[in-house]
Amino acid sequence: MSRFTDESGMFADFNFKLVVIDSILDQSPSFESELAEMKRRYLEPVDHFCYLEEPVPEMVSYFQKLRLTEEDLDKVLELEFD
Repeated sequence: MSRFTDESGMFADFNFKLVVIDSILDQSPSFESELAEMKRRYLEPVDHFCYLEEPVPEMVSYFQKLRLTEEDLDKVLELEFD
């Protein structure tokens, strides 16, 4: 069980929400510009050869609060669990 929750109330399982988000990242989701800014701010400064032992708290908080639009959900065609 995940220690994180979906604060938007859209999903009972936060990990499932992340799978849904991952499935639409290359389809211009409504949150694309916000996510680009989050990556710039919190991920680009990280040494990419360094393994992060914990998720970036700011990124987790962003995804917990993210509310997907109907247009975003309509883009979900396939889910891959790996």
